[in-house]
Amino acid sequence: MASPAVVGDAFCFTMRMTLIYSLSLLLAACTVAPDAGPAPDGPPAAPAADYETTLTRILQAVLTPGGLVDYQLLTTSYQDEFDSTLAAVEQFDPSLLTSDEAKLAFLMNAYNVRMLKNILDTPGATDIESEGLFDEFFQTPFRVAGYNMTLNQLENGILRLKDTVDGQELPAGLTAMRPSALDPRIHVGLNCAAVSCPRLRDEAFRAALVSSQLDAALADFADSPKLAITEGVSLTISSIVDWFGEDFDATGVPVGDYFLTVMNPSRPGYSTIQTVFQGNDTAAIRAVVAAEQQFSFAYNWTVNRAN
Repeated sequence: MASPAVVGDAFCFTMRMTLIYSLSLLLAACTVAPDAGPAPDGPPAAPAADYETTLTRILQAVLTPGGLVDYQLLTTSYQDEFDSTLAAVEQFDPSLLTSDEAKLAFLMNAYNVRMLKNILDTPGATDIESEGLFDEFFQTPFRVAGYNMTLNQLENGILRLKDTVDGQELPAGLTAMRPSALDPRIHVGLNCAAVSCPRLRDEAFRAALVSSQLDAALADFADSPKLAITEGVSLTISSIVDWFGEDFDATGVPVGDYFLTVMNPSRPGYSTIQTVFQGNDTAAIRAVVAAEQQFSFAYNWTVNRAN
């Protein structure tokens, strides 16, 4: 029969090993969801070997010329490819994001893919604002490159370099994914699945092409009714200018001039838009809109559904 001392030592050893094992399980679980809380689980899918090519093929098939999305076609004909694209985004190796261009391209793709997923998961959604879907869509964690984050954290914390998002400090793992500087053109690259969003492009962003892709998106947005539309003496300006104009001002070029530089003078309403935009930063444009009853900011949160 073992002595009390030996029994005591054995008991202590067993307790230590049990504690160590329990802690190891806890740490293993934490490494899966280190940041914004638990991401929703879903059925496993094999990641696409080249997710950018797969995403481009999907977008070219389901987008109308005006940038609306045929979600029904996406579900019936491209669900498997979409699931593999989503899996590739979730499992992407963040160590491959070695340049600002790579970070911009990947993170904008991740955002746009997740918004497509949000609408697929909410097939009855027709208006994101009136149906109270902001929290569900923009503050629910999902997985990107092995990290859990919300769309608000991706956009505002990582791409816009904000240290606090929705009242919470941005986790260190997400700050490590930031580009070195804010590029305001992200606001024409991110698509929030609403009709007032800058048009969803029919190709994935790629590191080698992302600057030219964003320039094309900027010019497209500047010339479209999504940025500004006139009717008689009235002028309606995208709320993007009101919400994010300071991001453009920070480049040293006032937001009004930033858009006028790429705007086609022959676009409808150009002279009225020029009067409001020329030489004006965000604060000045807000002041003009506030002073003129016929001018306003607006944003339509109707889902960008083709059918």
